[in-house]
Amino acid sequence: MTIQITTHRDVLRHTVRRVAVAVGLAIVMTATITLLHLGTNPAALVRVDDVIIMSLWPRAMGCDFSCPGCTQPR
Repeated sequence: MTIQITTHRDVLRHTVRRVAVAVGLAIVMTATITLLHLGTNPAALVRVDDVIIMSLWPRAMGCDFSCPGCTQPR
């Protein structure tokens, strides 16, 4: 189904919809990866190396954060 854009309002509506989907998916994926990697116990102690590995893992996998979805290796 193609989107029919005829007014400035249609452009804004389309853009807001895409941004809302992207932000929603980013929140869900961040929460999922964090829970899978660090666990669900809020009182647990988290080792520093766990946090470092989790934050450096995308970069180590070859993602330079410029590709769409950060899925293509460099």
